[in-house]
Amino acid sequence: MKIKDFQTFLNERNGGLHKVIMCVSSELTDFKYVTGDAHTAYTRQYMELFTKGHDPKKAKLPVINFCNIHTQRLLDAGTPKELIYNPEEKKMEIASKVKWHKTHKDSKHVPKTVLDADEIDQLKFPIIAKPENRYSGQGIQKFDTLDDAKKADLSKFEVFSEKIDIDEEHRIMMWRGEPQMWVQRVPADDKTKNMDKSTDEKLKFNYVLKKMEDMPEEWQPVFDEFAETHKDLDIYSVDLMVDTDGKPWVVEMSSEFAPLYGVMAFFYKKVYQDYYGKKLNPQDEAQVDMYQEKDIEGTISTDKKRFSKE
Repeated sequence: MKIKDFQTFLNERNGGLHKVIMCVSSELTDFKYVTGDAHTAYTRQYMELFTKGHDPKKAKLPVINFCNIHTQRLLDAGTPKELIYNPEEKKMEIASKVKWHKTHKDSKHVPKTVLDADEIDQLKFPIIAKPENRYSGQGIQKFDTLDDAKKADLSKFEVFSEKIDIDEEHRIMMWRGEPQMWVQRVPADDKTKNMDKSTDEKLKFNYVLKKMEDMPEEWQPVFDEFAETHKDLDIYSVDLMVDTDGKPWVVEMSSEFAPLYGVMAFFYKKVYQDYYGKKLNPQDEAQVDMYQEKDIEGTISTDKKRFSKE
């Protein structure tokens, strides 16, 4: 009688559960909603996590690349590239702010942008200046006038964009251009609302989980435009702002967004169906949905002022 390894035993015991791997950092605060306390992070109940401290191996399951470093460890161990969802080279097309703005320079849904400090006089002020590879708004600075900008050290910035007059800000998590979850980002302080923070400070938002059926239909053509350009990217988020005239703008995309409110449940089901060629059976889908509800409750319980739902 052949003795099965433990993972094979788990896969068979759990039916359609634990048949997708997620490579994720356990060190970044934004990812604690997946890797953190068992009472507030239920993703591990249906998805196999691979992170720091786990021995690299040749994976035989589809892999969601939510961390290039750990995904590369699996690849170095012999994991076939065909198993990787969100390959690193495709992620870098949106991770680099410079490359992203070059790609979308002609989009009517991206604020006018220049990549050379000597060209900022072509922009309408105020403007937002961004460094190349920072997150959570770190390094971003607003300049109200051209004179203000000329007095600053602009060498630390790579991207300069016209500031839009924001009425609402949203983040939509996507599977190949199809919205899966929608949260509204509400500035948590005046510094974030007015973009008057120092360059080293993070932007601070409160999050409201929105109802997908209420999403404006006019946003979908915007999503379609960016999905077509990045059609080899499976999982990502779109940061969409609505100005005071109601026009939607896209200011950023991310393939490593904060996985709040159990959003990875949607992507587990999508990857499972795409890779195995079938949907989860009703019992397994009900289990995943139950864990997602627990994750939603867990996210909110971490900070009821910061997290809520409609």
